[in-house]
Amino acid sequence: MIRLLSLMMLLVTAEAINAQGGKSPDLTLFTARNLYITGESIQAEIIADAKNTDFPLYVYCDLIGQDGHFLEGNKYKIIKQNTRIIIAIPDEFVSGNYLLRAYTRAMYTEPQNYAVQSLKIVNPYSEVVLPVPQKRDKQNLIAISASESAISKGVSLSLNKRNSGRRQAVECSFKVDSNLFIPSSICLSVLSDSSFLPRLSDWQMQKPNVTIKPLEAKGLLLRGQVFSVKTKQAIADESIYLGLLGSRDLMTARSDSLGRFAVRMPDYYGRHELIISPEVDKGLVNIKLDKEFDTRPLFTDNHKFALSYSEQEVALNLARNRAITADFTTVVESTNADSIVANRVFYNQADDSIIIMEYVDLPNLPMYFTELPGDVHLHKRKGNYSMRINDANGIPLLLKPLLMVDFIPITDLQSIMKIDPKQLNRIEVVNSYYQKGELSFGGIVNFISNKDNFGDIDFPTNSLSINFDFLNKTEENRSEINHRPQNDSPIPDSRATIAFSPIPAKGKYLFYTSDVIGKYYIIIQMLDKKAKKHYFMYHFLVK
Repeated sequence: MIRLLSLMMLLVTAEAINAQGGKSPDLTLFTARNLYITGESIQAEIIADAKNTDFPLYVYCDLIGQDGHFLEGNKYKIIKQNTRIIIAIPDEFVSGNYLLRAYTRAMYTEPQNYAVQSLKIVNPYSEVVLPVPQKRDKQNLIAISASESAISKGVSLSLNKRNSGRRQAVECSFKVDSNLFIPSSICLSVLSDSSFLPRLSDWQMQKPNVTIKPLEAKGLLLRGQVFSVKTKQAIADESIYLGLLGSRDLMTARSDSLGRFAVRMPDYYGRHELIISPEVDKGLVNIKLDKEFDTRPLFTDNHKFALSYSEQEVALNLARNRAITADFTTVVESTNADSIVANRVFYNQADDSIIIMEYVDLPNLPMYFTELPGDVHLHKRKGNYSMRINDANGIPLLLKPLLMVDFIPITDLQSIMKIDPKQLNRIEVVNSYYQKGELSFGGIVNFISNKDNFGDIDFPTNSLSINFDFLNKTEENRSEINHRPQNDSPIPDSRATIAFSPIPAKGKYLFYTSDVIGKYYIIIQMLDKKAKKHYFMYHFLVK
């Protein structure tokens, strides 16, 4: 079957693909809190400047360590100004200072404009700490501030009850001065601990050496470069076919003079298998795929990771509460992926179909084309097959046909002809010229198997199978946030984040306390008119 090849990743500095807009969108990033333990999920709010943004917006959000290296990332399609996201913190992370970033590809040459939020992450089961990176040349450094300023003016907040019990409803009334702060930037979080740390260390950013601005496409792009295995040279004008398992669609591209290609990916969610097939008439090729996230080690934090006594207590409580919750929770393996529903094949309807069961058994697949009348004509010369299609009037189509097996493009006709006919259900034929993306075909021949197993074909050596990460779902209605606990439930409610949501400049907000007693914190975060972050803090007791 398909050979799973290790990908040689290549980072691109520029791509001339349909531009998304002239100005990089202004992004702001807020998190519910700033102190987390491993195994938790970071709740964050991405706020886009509606005046400068052409929605939908495709945003990359990632976590980097204090040495600047990329660690974890997700991709999101943002269709409105405020979008909530969730990023899981792997259990194997070590304690240290981390930076959460949000950006688009159009911001690549100006990483100082990335939306950033500094975090402290603690691994309560390990004493290993992220090392402090080496200091850099100060002349090439840019200061990146992730801190926030406390304010007392311009915000008012009151509760219907200052002291509450466990699992009770609490309503807060609030008002933020819209003359001082941007109304669309206001977020509210309610915490059952003091895990909001506004005064975190600032990061430094090395000036990038990229001067060409990469243009943004509307959507995710799969980009790469094609090389000849024999000559090691880039291959220009190479046809690239992409098929997505479970889909009946086809994506195509053609490499430019540098062997580079780019394919606009559909808006699917989760991880799906993708098969990439170049033409076979140019010998063995090597496909290098670009990195999607910005993995340049530009951002660093030279401050040694340390926890104050109160922060150690918070981290201990977070770990204790998570352990209690785990004892009462059944772990269900969840997936961010959507199943791909293939309602319609991309070529709509075949002009002809060869139903294998309607004919006598023939010993091999080529005989179904040489012994039976039809529009597909198979020729063999010097041991190699070639195929051409006649149109409805019997006139031969000049271009080569597109060959597919179970709706996946397979460019090697020799491999297809080795399929056992008993493995196939039918052969669908389109007997007219067809254009898909940048490529044109002299018809289509699609071999459809009985069991969706590609007829056990030996895929060509040039075919490449990858698990491609499409979009991650935004989290507008997270079940463990803002939920109403059942008063008679025996399962402990030990949420650290009670509520996290964007709010208007004036209104009321209802939330429910958990089983954790002690001091609770209401945090209102916002931007002033100069886009500087501020926060307002209010506390109450749960007894």
